[in-house]
Parts: sequence; C-alpha cells; structure tokens
Amino acid sequence: RLIVGADISHVAMSSAKARKRHSGPEDYVVMDASKLSLLKASLDMVTCVRSIWTFPDVSRCLSEFRRVLRPGAPLLVQTWGAAHECRMITVGAAILSHYLEEARIPEGVRGPFDFTPKSFQQLVTEAGFHSFQSVEYRERVAVKDVAHYWDEFAHVAETAFLFFSRQPDRLRERISRNLEGI
Repeated sequence: RLIVGADISHVAMSSAKARKRHSGPEDYVVMDASKLSLLKASLDMVTCVRSIWTFPDVSRCLSEFRRVLRPGAPLLVQTWGAAHECRMITVGAAILSHYLEEARIPEGVRGPFDFTPKSFQQLVTEAGFHSFQSVEYRERVAVKDVAHYWDEFAHVAETAFLFFSRQPDRLRERISRNLEGI
C-alpha cells in the first residue's frame, strides 16, 4: 500500500518531510482538500486529523473525500469535543492569543470546537456518505510542569505551538510564566 500525507501548506509538508518517521507516509504532497488532484474511487481510506475545522468549505471537502474513496471505503475525521472539555488546548490557546496576534481566530472564522457530532453527521450525510459513527475518546494528562505542558500541547495543537516556538526566548519565557500562574 502507498500512504500519502497531504496539506495545502508547503511549510506543513516540508516540516512533515523533515520529521518523517519510519511508519509515516511514503510521500507528502501539497494539495487543496476542496480540489483533490486524485482519480475518482482511487483511495482505500481517507483520514483527516485535527484539521477539518480549518477548511473554508467543509461540505466541498467532504464531497471530494467521497469522490476519491472507493465504494464502501472509510473516511476517518477527528473533531474536538466542547471547548470546556479540552482544557489542554483551550488554556494554551487563550494564553497564546493574549500575546500573539497570529494565534487569534478572526471573527467569523470557524474554530476547532465548532462541530458537534450531530452537526458533523449532517454534513457527512449531505456529502453522500451512507453511514456515520461517532466515537468519543477522552484522555487525561497529569501535567508535571510548564515544560511538560508545552510538550503535550505541541502534540494536540501543532499550529498554535508552532507560533509559540517561533517567538524570541524572552517572550516564550514570559508566556510560560503566565501559564505557570494558571
């Protein structure tokens, strides 16, 4: 089988290639999820992890996923729970958005907590998928200190963490002291 990673961002794909693990995709390509440059019914599975909320036209992307999937092939999409249930993300995002303009979600732009299983099921059904299953997964992380928090945050909020990691040392230390107080 061939596993391919795709993203619309050249930066994301370059970064993914640089940190490639042995079990990861064989290739990384730059591609727009709303206009996939793949043949109809050419894939055995599509996964969309931690990103569906970033697509300007989610319905169009879901229709494209349906188009490129073989009949009966699965689509796996990760969405988040309610914001109050995702403290690992919301605490860091709130602190970062206080200090970093680029970490703020602009007014009118969808965020990671804007899908419920029910609303997402409706979109999936409208895109032509005939079955839907929602599986809830919860994980509790005992955070030991600020460094451990940022380590965990980096795994669930890669883009926000990237904004943080690119800041000057003094600003990262200031943000981390603020986090420590929380």
